[in-house]
Amino acid sequence: MVNVILPDCIIHDILARLPTKVLYRCKCVSKHWNSLITDPYFIKMRKRQMILLPSSPIQVLDDNYPNDDMANLMFKLPSPYRNPQNNDVIFLGTVNGIVLLVVNYTRMILYNPFTGASKLLPYPISDLACGSNHIYGFGYGATLDDLKILRFDQSAFYAHQSAFYARDYDILHVFRFRTNSWSMSRNYNIKNILIKDNDVGTFLNVSLHWIVYKYQMMIMALNLENMVLSYIPLPVPGSGHNTRSRLATLHGRLCIIDSNYYGQTRLFVSVMKEQGVWSEQCLFISGLEVINIQGFAPPLTLLNDGRILMMNNSKKLIIYDTLKHSFKVLELSEKLYYDEKHSCGLSVIEYVETLVSPSDFFAV
Repeated sequence: MVNVILPDCIIHDILARLPTKVLYRCKCVSKHWNSLITDPYFIKMRKRQMILLPSSPIQVLDDNYPNDDMANLMFKLPSPYRNPQNNDVIFLGTVNGIVLLVVNYTRMILYNPFTGASKLLPYPISDLACGSNHIYGFGYGATLDDLKILRFDQSAFYAHQSAFYARDYDILHVFRFRTNSWSMSRNYNIKNILIKDNDVGTFLNVSLHWIVYKYQMMIMALNLENMVLSYIPLPVPGSGHNTRSRLATLHGRLCIIDSNYYGQTRLFVSVMKEQGVWSEQCLFISGLEVINIQGFAPPLTLLNDGRILMMNNSKKLIIYDTLKHSFKVLELSEKLYYDEKHSCGLSVIEYVETLVSPSDFFAV
């Protein structure tokens, strides 16, 4: 029997075509294969982008495969925390392929889904804070070495702990990776605002953005370079008026997705061309009645290529292509952490495979 040894370049080419789920297994074949898969050249050659879903354990949607290939289209990730079942998971965002998540409102974890590496961060605890309703953010100022995590808290307990009662958020915790420490400020004093419980800011161009109600609906923006708050008017009066509104980014611009159902599903996508100047497009989605359109929750997010990710009450994911007016339907294997009444602004995130270590963030 003749032993055939394939050159590494050919093995690289074969491995680069494999689904991510299969690639995870291939890392265990041998030390040599593991070194090939974790080679920076190999990762750059793959450039595989996936969608992470906030379930426990975390699910991955590898949208590079056809609908009928469910074995590779969706799979579960190794858990970066103990007891992976029945946890509330919130994604705060991703930078350089590292995902920041909050588990059960008590732990913050930096996680690389590709390598499985993770790092537990200290969690801010304040004797002044009341309740578990926070406002989160993750981003940086002019450069990456100004990377920050933010958490706004309430300092007074409210009798009506509901997503639909206004509150005061007057405590700001900031974690700076540069110093590996939290600081607390009471200078922001955000009074009498209505915002989704545990909402997550949308990061774009050194600022975090949230939809809030303060006398009227508007966008609250925090500049992470100078830490100054400002407010941006919404496209038209009444837009962003309920929990069916989502902030997102599209081609480097801030946008809002609104949805409603009056005999047919309509999505209103407004893109901010410059500060306070919006363009709006109304999209009529057809063909979804076969999967119970009346049971639809709001759009989860707008993907980077303009497709819209939605979910209905039977826990099916729908990816709607706004250019082709076509869609694919996916069955979930685990329940997502998603509830319309207490929904998080950033329900899912797009992730690009990387070899960056969570520990590297403390040396940026």
